Amino acid sequence: MSLSGMTGKYLVGPGTGEGKMIQSTVAADQMTLTGGAEAPDGKVALTASVAKLNGSSSGNFLGAAAMADPVAALAAGFAVDGTFSYGQTNFDLDIVEKGNASKIVGSATSGDFNVAMDKGRLVYGGGGKGVNMSITGAQIPFPVNIAYGEGAFNLLMPVSKSDTPADFAFLAKLVDLTVSEEIWSLIDPGKTLPRDPATVVIDTKGAATLSVDLTDSAAMEALGDAPPGQLNALDITSLQARIAGAELTGTGAFTFDNTDTTTFDGVPAPTGKLNLSLTGGNGLLDKLVALGIVPADAAMQVRMMSAMFAKAGTGTDELTSEIEFKDKGLFVNGQRLQ
Repeated sequence: MSLSGMTGKYLVGPGTGEGKMIQSTVAADQMTLTGGAEAPDGKVALTASVAKLNGSSSGNFLGAAAMADPVAALAAGFAVDGTFSYGQTNFDLDIVEKGNASKIVGSATSGDFNVAMDKGRLVYGGGGKGVNMSITGAQIPFPVNIAYGEGAFNLLMPVSKSDTPADFAFLAKLVDLTVSEEIWSLIDPGKTLPRDPATVVIDTKGAATLSVDLTDSAAMEALGDAPPGQLNALDITSLQARIAGAELTGTGAFTFDNTDTTTFDGVPAPTGKLNLSLTGGNGLLDKLVALGIVPADAAMQVRMMSAMFAKAGTGTDELTSEIEFKDKGLFVNGQRLQ
């Protein structure tokens, strides 16, 4: 591995409790990497290049003896927070297994990674943009090409017992995913389905109150099947699923009454709304029936169910639904179902 145009700095000083505060930054114009490994039944070789690397971190670090017990270390003030980003990336991976050769070639325009942890929270996330990958091999009948505009993952969760609600969040995103025409042709050789890029986004946040420390394995085992805390609120900031000409979107927000777990069979009674919109759903269902992927009777059942829970929207082939929990009841488009 080689790095060019590398710069960096770090600062060490008094920290919290018996810890030391360490802050650092590092950057490099370019990283190149070559590597390989061999085994009796095969070998692998890798070359890669990454441009515009940037990283920073800060934390309160304890000695090796203190870190032997992570729970005690967190309680004593151990904390870390770091971010890392990179620019144009290219890689080439050659694999030989039992005499069969294959190759994976890929690139990305940029990406990032972040992690943070202290007594109260855990944060972990990352993503990439402009990703392209091609897979070829002696046992693969055609090149497999995969690309997407953006992929991202992020998790924020409380980890410590508390008497007050703490924030959590979850994000999973895959935007403008495309695959080889040969893959499409396996299921749809007549091009009945649109080849539009697919997108899936789940973006949520909320608040929860933990009754135990999640890092305490003994306390977690003592819970058995009981939950480690209470769910106080959940916001669905964005929900999106788009594929083959159909798109589902939604947003919602709920609060939960943890004193009532009988109205909805063990789930804390919610209050709030979820608004959903589906466009192109009937058209996609018709195409799936024509391809023989979905039986006609199953499609009829789906349409009957959608008639119960959705109503026609203002656009062509559009269905909308408002699911609301209030007054200990479930309402769909204003009609009480429970």
